[in-house]
Amino acid sequence: MLIVLSDTHFAESKTNKLGDVHYNHNLPAYVFKNYFNDIASIIKNNHIKEIDIVLAGDIFEITRSGLWLEDDNLRPYVSSDLVPNTIELENKIIQILDSIALDPRVSETLEIIRSIQNQFDRKVNIYYIPGNHDRLLNSSLRIREKVRALLNLDVIEDPFPNYYVHYSDGIPFALIRHGHEYDPVNFSIDFRKALEIPLDIENEAYNKPVMGDFVTVEIAVKLPVYYRNYYTAEKILKDVQLLRLYQRLIEFDNVRPSTALLNFLFSTPGIRRQETWELLEPIFVLMLDEFLQKPYLFDFLLNIDNINPSIVKLAKLFAPLRLWRFGIPFWLIKQLMKPVSKNIKLGTVVPFVSKEAGLKTDIANVQCIITGHTHVPEVELISGEQGVQKYYINTGTWRNLIPSSSDLNQFGRLRSKAQLVIFEPGEQNPEYSRKTGWSFDFISKIGFGSEPF
Repeated sequence: MLIVLSDTHFAESKTNKLGDVHYNHNLPAYVFKNYFNDIASIIKNNHIKEIDIVLAGDIFEITRSGLWLEDDNLRPYVSSDLVPNTIELENKIIQILDSIALDPRVSETLEIIRSIQNQFDRKVNIYYIPGNHDRLLNSSLRIREKVRALLNLDVIEDPFPNYYVHYSDGIPFALIRHGHEYDPVNFSIDFRKALEIPLDIENEAYNKPVMGDFVTVEIAVKLPVYYRNYYTAEKILKDVQLLRLYQRLIEFDNVRPSTALLNFLFSTPGIRRQETWELLEPIFVLMLDEFLQKPYLFDFLLNIDNINPSIVKLAKLFAPLRLWRFGIPFWLIKQLMKPVSKNIKLGTVVPFVSKEAGLKTDIANVQCIITGHTHVPEVELISGEQGVQKYYINTGTWRNLIPSSSDLNQFGRLRSKAQLVIFEPGEQNPEYSRKTGWSFDFISKIGFGSEPF
């Protein structure tokens, strides 16, 4: 039996506090307890001897943490190779991991994961594949040891794999990646024009920082912190408009598709778009001024592969003029929103998946490809030649979602958890009265009724 889950984004929550109000993105532990109880029931009523569990990336939220802002010269958008030689950086990653593990919800959930072996009463193998938000967990032995201890994984010195191939009776069966490999904003190689995606992508591609790392820290992390510092917690808690906008800043990375982020901010209930920008403009001015005061941040950017260095150098040249001192007009913001919301579309990644060498090589010739990353649960038929069905499965996320309408102007709130169980040939799927060939049960549990935090 193969179980795959991804994108839990276990996060530290102490830096999201607003006065006595505690915002926590993590799902309650009972959600995971119920999930594993369901799996245990299936196992109990079956003759399954061994279970493989793959944690397919973005399990720990390392990048989006306010703790990065405590040290001006430390940022996660660096090559993983630098971490072992930079004790301060290694310590910062350990600090963030410790803070995540101390969150009450995460602490209980990790205890559940550590006890899976006893609960299932079967041999359980757990494999960890880093994603883009937990990329740095693979950067040093000390950090990997911390992760293994938190999850009760086998103690080995080898780095975590970048992908996992699941075998059934010695035959390659399923290829599992995190899925950021198909996203040029969050991976150092752009495969859009490639004819084939190799099974073994060079390790260096996973080590390199990407644009997504920079945006996460310098915008997603900074915005709520600077907003809170500028208006003060006391004032925000007393002003309904300020509070509603702050909540949007805290949760806007849950928006899907991500191309609707700006529209989400400017659709805060009870605040006109112009008023929203009047509240946000001084925050952006502060952030731009600070960036100018820290020229080494430009050097960080020059080390990111999927950023045009000419643009960075041009920005560094003109930044001292501080043109934003004269105001950033709202019409300019509206112009920026148009190409983001209308011209950029987030489609299926099946075109990428279809290029996978693992679908057709003697090494892997797999029946299904499984990824996460997008937070959008999905099942797509890759091919059905000669009656052989091959599927792409996206494991979604274990996090609340903020979906947008088709015009990207209206937003809701949903609960999300995707459950994927794959039965190998000969294993009894409870949905069938007899043993079959391989099969899978994919339950995308989307619920309405969630409230922010």
